[in-house]
Amino acid sequence: MNDHTPSVLIFDEAVFLDSNGTLCDPCAWGLTRHHPVRRDAQGSHPWCCAKRMSFMSPLSPSRLADLIAGGASITILDLCLPEDFALDPRLIPTSVRMDWTALEASGRVITVCQRGLKISQGAAALLCARGADATFLDSGAIGWAASGLPMIPVENLPQSGLWTVADGPIADIADWILQGFLHGQTLLRVEAEVAETVAERWDAPLIEDLPSFLDAIGLATPALLHVVDAAQNDCAPLSLGRLIKAGDPSRVLDAAYRALRSGGDL
Repeated sequence: MNDHTPSVLIFDEAVFLDSNGTLCDPCAWGLTRHHPVRRDAQGSHPWCCAKRMSFMSPLSPSRLADLIAGGASITILDLCLPEDFALDPRLIPTSVRMDWTALEASGRVITVCQRGLKISQGAAALLCARGADATFLDSGAIGWAASGLPMIPVENLPQSGLWTVADGPIADIADWILQGFLHGQTLLRVEAEVAETVAERWDAPLIEDLPSFLDAIGLATPALLHVVDAAQNDCAPLSLGRLIKAGDPSRVLDAAYRALRSGGDL
């Protein structure tokens, strides 16, 4: 195969993208929807220079919420144009902002744009051509918000990506929330007597009250508030708080959260 010939993706009957995401002329490569191959100069030895892609099934907001809540190994890319994102600067939990012109991802990927149209569908198709298991969010960020699902206000996230918590009863719960619902956020778990000074020096907001923390990051959902309340109660012999202290906090909190949440919500 000629190494200079682009890998070409056909994601409908008329649109062809090369491996750089650039529209190309199918006739120039001898491609049609019936014969996606090209022959050499002698007209023999056909080799495939295109891959027919079936249309991707979009992911509904409720299904994506189930995947997030279940701890699925997925990457959610927020590809909203800057001007669109500025209209509602909030993120779907676990998602990461990315410039659609610098698309990089692998594994299981869900792409999100404002309405689930040209940016997210084109990005998902291109990622599929590169070997990822990609699809897009139906109706985009607008559809997610219209479904009443929680979103994270970026203005309430520290630029440092750091948070501080005093080692103690709430530390395990705060770490579970950050790991499960926010991308790229790190928890500084320190001694109580230095927590305030660490928070100030490292530009890492101090988490002191978990319901207030959940409210600030847009995740004060009934299920998460119930988990937080139960996890801080260690009076009863079989309380969630006692189970956290006795075992793996993440596994205990995961089990409690999945038992308390409603399907299709967070």
